[in-house]
Amino acid sequence: MIRPEGFNEVVFSVSDLSVADFYTKVAGWEKIHEGPADPRLLGHWHLPASCKIEEVVLKCPSEDRGYLRLVKIAGAEQVVMRSGARDFDPGGFFYTQVRTRHIESKLEHVREFGYAQTGQLKEFDFDFFHVKECISKIHDDIRFSILQSYRPSFDIPPDTELTALFNVAQVVSDIVEAKGFYVDKLGFQILIDTVWDGSEDGMDVLDLNPKDLPENYALATAIVHPEKTNIGSIELMQHIGLNVQSYSHETLPPNLGNLTVRFPVSDLESYVSQVQSKGVILTSAPSSILLEPFGEVKLAALQTPDGAWLEFYQTVA
Repeated sequence: MIRPEGFNEVVFSVSDLSVADFYTKVAGWEKIHEGPADPRLLGHWHLPASCKIEEVVLKCPSEDRGYLRLVKIAGAEQVVMRSGARDFDPGGFFYTQVRTRHIESKLEHVREFGYAQTGQLKEFDFDFFHVKECISKIHDDIRFSILQSYRPSFDIPPDTELTALFNVAQVVSDIVEAKGFYVDKLGFQILIDTVWDGSEDGMDVLDLNPKDLPENYALATAIVHPEKTNIGSIELMQHIGLNVQSYSHETLPPNLGNLTVRFPVSDLESYVSQVQSKGVILTSAPSSILLEPFGEVKLAALQTPDGAWLEFYQTVA
């Protein structure tokens, strides 16, 4: 079986590329590329040839992974993904996650930049995780989760404000189906698989009011990754017992928000054949695109049952 690596890049579709200042000033990241995107990306994303894409790529200076690519798409009608969605509604990506050494002071920096928290700072302890976490709503209605980890512990360099992106979450309508898609069809492995029934304090990072929850409420959570680690992983969450509305119809190019995550793979053509043999339908067949700073790549795309747009790429020697 061919497996990709964990994701190496997250792509945010933004209304203004000046939001890169948030990542350089608050996260302490550096710009490593800025300019027009390869026009061939328009065909890959099924956009009119008249559109233009400008992009900025940022990275944490201490890590050569977990890049963030900001893209501004001009010439196409756009809506904000998950616009009007509640945090427990399925569809696309919910939040993107980073780590820090001192979460309280870093949240203060986020607030000073003008972005509000969506809930209180929470501390929770389950399986082999003991963390503090808080989600903020930043530009283009994107949810940005900052996490301080006590277990497992991570050696974050003293000059690193925020680590590279390491985890992206999806709220799904059926976690059994979602796990089956990633594991049985894409070849991922399950790192964590747990259900919180509300009896333990602290697990609810969304700040749901217990008085408003039905008796059968439970939060099912799974973390999946091709190599069974938490570096470049996908987190799946289903809020069982709540009436939800899907926003999967909005979570595709050129709309604004958390657009896609990109996974490197050693043999893209073979991997595509493998997932197609399991019934996966590509949204974009493999095509050649210049993707700085990686150079020329072959890039393919597909969507999960809840509309999250995933891309897989192979660098071309």
